[in-house]
Amino acid sequence: MPAVTVKIGPALKKSYGEEMKTIDRARSQGASAWHELYLATARIMEHDPPLYIADGHTTDGEFLAAELQESRQSAYRNIRVAKLATAAEVAHYSATRLHYAIAYLDAKTGQRVENRKAINFATVRIEFKLDGKVSRKTLDKVTYAELHEAIAQLRPKPTAKKQAVHAKEILEALKRSGVKGATAIVTKQKVTLRAPLDGFEAIIRELSGFKLTPRS
Repeated sequence: MPAVTVKIGPALKKSYGEEMKTIDRARSQGASAWHELYLATARIMEHDPPLYIADGHTTDGEFLAAELQESRQSAYRNIRVAKLATAAEVAHYSATRLHYAIAYLDAKTGQRVENRKAINFATVRIEFKLDGKVSRKTLDKVTYAELHEAIAQLRPKPTAKKQAVHAKEILEALKRSGVKGATAIVTKQKVTLRAPLDGFEAIIRELSGFKLTPRS
C-alpha cells in the first residue's frame, strides 16, 4: 500500500498554534481552566488531519507525552469528562468524581453515553446494595468506595458454573505438576495460588502452555 502524505499548510499550522496557545494559557491558570484545556486538546486530536502533525508529532500518544506530559488513557478520560460536563460541573464535583459517574451511567444503560443533553449530574442517583439494603445517593453525597461498588454491581458477573469450570481446570493442572500441597482459590477475577516454594518451578512448567476454556 502506498504511503499517504498529508500536506501541512499554513492553515493547519495556524490552527495548531492557536490551540496550543489556549492549552498554554489554561495550564498557567491551573484548575480553573481545566475544562478549557481538555476541550482544546480534543480539538487538536480530533481534527482531520490531526493538528499535532503540524508540530512533527505522528501519533496522539506522542503528542500527549511531549506537550501535556500525560498518558493516552488519562487524556482521553479527561476529554470525555470535559465533553459531557460543563466547566461549572467540573468545578463543583471534580473531574474524577464525574469520570466515575459517567462510568456508572455507562454500566446502567449498557452502552457508552455520548449525549451531553441526556445527562443532568444534579439529578443522577447512584444506586447500590450494601448489607442487603439498597441505597440511593446524589453525586454530592456518594463516596468513591460507594461509586466503585455501584459500578461493580451493574457489570455482568461470570456465572458460578463458569467459575467452577475454571477452578476445576486450574486444580487439575496443579495436580499434573506433581507438586504435593499445591492448591488454588478461584474467584470471579482472581486466582490465589498456594504451593510449596520448592515446587514452584514444576508448577510454572506445567502452566506454561495452559489456557482457560473461553467463556461463551
